[in-house]
This record gives sequence, structure tokens and C-alpha cells, in this order.
Amino acid sequence: MSETRPTESTRGATSRLSLSRARVQDALGRTTTGLRESDAARWITRASRRVGAWLAPVTPLGWAAAAIAVVSITAGLVLGWRELVITGAIAAIVLGTASLFVLGQARYRVDIDLEFTRVVVGERALGQIEIESMSAKQLMPTSIEVPVGSALAIFDLPRMVRGDVHEDIFVIPTERRGVLSVGPVRSVKGDALGLVRRQVKWTDPVDLFVHPKTLVLADATAGIVRDLEGVTTRDLSSSDIAFHALRDYVPGDDRRFIHWKSTARTGSLMVRQFEQTRRSKIVLGVSTHDGDYADAAEFETGISIVGTLGLQAIRDEMQLSVITSCDRVPARTGRTLLDGLSRIEYEPKARGLSQLASEIGQSHADCTLVVLIAGAGATVTDVQRARLLVPASSRVVAYLVQPEAASGIKTLSGLTIVTIRSLSELPSFVRKLGES
Repeated sequence: MSETRPTESTRGATSRLSLSRARVQDALGRTTTGLRESDAARWITRASRRVGAWLAPVTPLGWAAAAIAVVSITAGLVLGWRELVITGAIAAIVLGTASLFVLGQARYRVDIDLEFTRVVVGERALGQIEIESMSAKQLMPTSIEVPVGSALAIFDLPRMVRGDVHEDIFVIPTERRGVLSVGPVRSVKGDALGLVRRQVKWTDPVDLFVHPKTLVLADATAGIVRDLEGVTTRDLSSSDIAFHALRDYVPGDDRRFIHWKSTARTGSLMVRQFEQTRRSKIVLGVSTHDGDYADAAEFETGISIVGTLGLQAIRDEMQLSVITSCDRVPARTGRTLLDGLSRIEYEPKARGLSQLASEIGQSHADCTLVVLIAGAGATVTDVQRARLLVPASSRVVAYLVQPEAASGIKTLSGLTIVTIRSLSELPSFVRKLGES
């Protein structure tokens, strides 16, 4: 009989096949191990979340009671002190009894409604909360909390069955300008000792804008550069509105502007020359550096001045920009302007008056009027230094809020400084600036 012996090529193919199988098995083993590890990690994550949800209602006082129970029982058993064991057992029983108060799941339909979402500082603001039971079972009395800014409104919710509706009205304090976050409405269940506390949120927070006080200026508002055609500049143009002078005709000039009477008198073509005009561009700059103010009341007066002048500029359809030491305030409409002013706060890290003026000079080189607002912390020297940093062609008016100083208007080499004590003086100063 003939015997078939494997050749070198056959042995090579067999070894390669064995190696491929080994690699596949190794890859499958790693994949299986990876899937097992991934499943285990997911299971651990889900378990930890569930345990965390179960333990979330326990307050720091509750954890202290749990620690007392564990330590007392352990120490009592080790040392043989029956008193420690009894103390730990009492702590454990109290904690377990307190946990019963957070059992069960309530279902509510909660609506929160604000009478107005925008009010002026000091005005009355009311909110209404309506709660309807949606649970099939009777719900035990509980507490309802509504955060209002830094304050907290608490309502006692009575025992309710399905379909019962409970309403409450609350007053929102608006003594300070700002943006108050009302809500979220949350139900609170817990024990009298405060060992456990379970909160459930039912609504999203609602913003209440508390706008600064503003005044409506009279028609005589030329102090804010109120104009119809634009502001005349010293730049000359071959076609505009404000007539300047006559000059000799140059090839390329528009023949519509040839002054024929002067041409007939002089015997050579004469054309009209105009002063270039541009639309009023107003920049209101308010310093938010706390060093520029003696107290918060001065800063609030400054914000009210910005709001009053800005609203008037918007009514007159002027191009308005409002800049603070840290940010820019949207001023497309009166609402966006007042909403932005509601968010402004003054702080030590904010830039001072000079840095504010430098920002205006760099970003608004074509502005026609710059109004700077600061408090008693800003001196005349600071204002004069700021004047050098804004565009030279702009008119600059600085309002310095100084309640203890004598109010008045002072003009210093192209700079108008208004010392103002309160917002009520603003209309008269604007009228005087318009007449000057």
C-alpha cells in the first residue's frame, strides 16, 4: 500500500489554519470578556443610581442618626454595654419610623402663573399656584415650596382626593431691581424631626424681570441729539442736505448741483458744496465698577438714567448702543433694553470709567453722542480723561450721580458734566442741554 505523506506546503497551510483559528478564538474570548465586563459595569451603575435614589431623602441629620445607631450598637456589643445598644436601637427605630413619612408617590397637576412677568421696581407683583390631585388614592397633607429669588414661599396642602383643586396666591417682593427666578414648584414630604425629606419638582422656574424706574421725557429732547435729517459734520460732500458753499466746477461733478445764477455772474461753472450729515448714533456708557459709586443707591439712579435716555432714543428711532464696564446691553426695543438693565450688577472687578470710554472709542468711532454715567466715586479728572478716549467728533455728556452735592451743569472744553442728585432732576437737565 502506498502511504501519503504531507508535503511542506500542506504542513504550512495546516499551521496557518490553526493559527487563524486560535486568533479567532482569542478575539471571541476577549469580546465575550469585554461584553461581560461592560454588562457588569452597567449593572453596577444602575444599582448605584437606585441606591442613591433610595438614600437621597435622608438629610444630614438623618445620616447623623444612622451613624449614632451603627456606632452605638457596635460599641455596645463589643464592650458589653447594654445602654449603648439601647441608644443605637432607639436611633435606628426613630430613623426607620421617619422613613415611613416619605413612602408613596403622589401625582399632581401643578400650574404657576404670574400676573405680570415684567414689573417696575417697587410695583406689586402677584403669583398664583394651582394644584390638582391626579392620584387614584387619597393624598395625605404635605407642603408645597416655591422659591422666589433668595426667598422661599411655603404652602400647606390639605388632604386631597382625585379631582380636588387647591389654589394659593403669593406676593413677590420687588424692592430691588433684578431678575427673580420663581419656582420650580416642589412638593415636600418628611418627618417632624427633619431626618428625611423628599422633594419632587413639578414645574420649571419662571423669570420675573424687575425693571428700573424710568421717566418719560417731554418733546424738548434735543439734549439727546434729536434730529430728523441727521447730525451735520465738518466733512464736505458734493451731494447732501446741509448747504455749505460754492466752488468751481470739476469734471465729473453732478450737473444737477450747478448754481446757474452764480455761473452767469462769474462766467465760470459753479457748483454747490454740502456739509456731510449722518444719522444720529448714540452710545450710553454706564460704569459698573463699584469704586465709581458711593453706594448702591447711586448705582440704581445711574441705571434709571440709562433706561430713561435709552427709551427716549428708541422712541425717536435713533441708532442706540448701551455699554457697561463688562458687557453690552441689547437695545433693539424698549423691552430688551429694560430686560438687559435688570441683569446689571456692579462689582469690584469691573472696568472703570476710563476703560469704558476706551471701549466706546474703539468700537463706536462714528457715534455722534456719548453719554457716560457714573457716581460720586468718579471725579472731574476721571471724566476729562475719559473724554480723550472717545471719538473727538462726538459730543460727550457725563452724568455724575451725587446725592449730597449741588446739582448743575458744567462745560469744560467740549465736555458737558451734569451733576445730578436724583432721577427726578433728569427732565430739566435734558431740556437745558437741548437749549444750549
